[in-house]
Amino acid sequence: MTALTGVAGLAIGFLGLPAVVHSPTASSAVATETIPGPTVTVTRTVTAPALPDTPSGNGPAGTGPTPQRPAATDQSLMVLAPITCYCDLSRAKVAIAGKTYQNSLVTGDQYCKYGGSIEFNLSKEWSKLTTTVGVEDRSEGRSGSVTIYGDDRELIRQNLTLGESVPISVDLTGVLRLRIAYTSDGSCGQALIAVGDPVLTRVGSTP
Repeated sequence: MTALTGVAGLAIGFLGLPAVVHSPTASSAVATETIPGPTVTVTRTVTAPALPDTPSGNGPAGTGPTPQRPAATDQSLMVLAPITCYCDLSRAKVAIAGKTYQNSLVTGDQYCKYGGSIEFNLSKEWSKLTTTVGVEDRSEGRSGSVTIYGDDRELIRQNLTLGESVPISVDLTGVLRLRIAYTSDGSCGQALIAVGDPVLTRVGSTP
């Protein structure tokens, strides 16, 4: 009779085991209950479902970090206002050796004036100047020169002749002030010196 009572108690106790509550933060849960009568221990192990992925980044959930727009790598020198201009220069469309340059610098019809210069503040933000220089095609004069300085240090000097164009590229790394100086030939029907489409490349840009 005692044995039957124990078996009946075991069956009733097993069927009446409480359900294990799934926890979203635990990897497993263990429920243990001791049945009266003969010592019998029943153990059930339940694996909790995996937690959802946690969104990362600063944007909306699941989008990752908000991308940053890169700074422009190139810019026309004509965007900058000059610091000084001891010159007769204007911004204009020019023609050098038969090719047109839309956004350029050119000297005026300054008879018997042989040169000048213009200076820009670069704030050390630019690494290179790329341009094409020459004598403008409508010039009466036929020769001249262009010299480019970085913080009063001569970077390049180029002699110019009517009908020829000269592409140049100047390293401006670490330069605060850029100065472009020019001379025209010594006749009073002097050359018009042109700096065609000068473009600055920003520091850190891939060559």
